[in-house]
Amino acid sequence: MKVNHYESGIIINATLEDSVIETLIEKIKTTLTTMGGEINNIDNWGRKRLAYIIAKQKVGYYIFFRYTAPSDTITKFERFLKFEESVIRYLTITLDKNALKYFSERANATQETKTEPVQEQLVEKPENEGEKAVKETV
Repeated sequence: MKVNHYESGIIINATLEDSVIETLIEKIKTTLTTMGGEINNIDNWGRKRLAYIIAKQKVGYYIFFRYTAPSDTITKFERFLKFEESVIRYLTITLDKNALKYFSERANATQETKTEPVQEQLVEKPENEGEKAVKETV
């Protein structure tokens, strides 16, 4: 079996509680790994407004999985998503070399920005000894 790189964008019903959404994400992760996929990255966008109403919903919970898997796994994984009631929409694409290069460069750039510590310098202001207390009279 040929192993390809994939990205699946999944929109979950946003009216669900956060704990239910987290358990669904864990269920999706375990299903994907038991089917032979290896998850490389999970990009969690959270709740966003939909471009148009889907299944009577205006807001969806967006999450993206980048993974490697055999080609026959995708049909099984999409069938699982199709029958999951909390999933509003999903889309799986095959990543080409340019997309993989882009994601690796983006990951390296974010790692570089995270590793550079921000140094703050405290500037002490000298006390003005020549200042006199001014009394205000009303």
